[in-house]
Amino acid sequence: MIAWADPELARRHWADARSLDEQTLVELLQAATAQCAAYAPMLAEGEAVPLWWQIAVVYQARELQAAATRGESDLIGVGGDGYALRSRPLTGAVKQLLRPQDNLGAIG
Repeated sequence: MIAWADPELARRHWADARSLDEQTLVELLQAATAQCAAYAPMLAEGEAVPLWWQIAVVYQARELQAAATRGESDLIGVGGDGYALRSRPLTGAVKQLLRPQDNLGAIG
């Protein structure tokens, strides 16, 4: 899968991306794109990926990188082979960029 965001965009919207090597950043953006694509509405054939979706990918890539560097407090289980599984759902900010919700009917 081709990432919706490129390293240049990532570095503009995520300061710590500058410290990552190019390959790691590309891999994070590809993984984040797959997660975002699964949640986002379908695009029409030939329709360009909106800028706000690209930024959502950067935000999700940042979450994935944080998961890789955090302690074990976010573990959801450890397999028999010693690999740990971490829960990294899309954040509210990412979801809002992919599928904006209006506040109609909200009180307050």
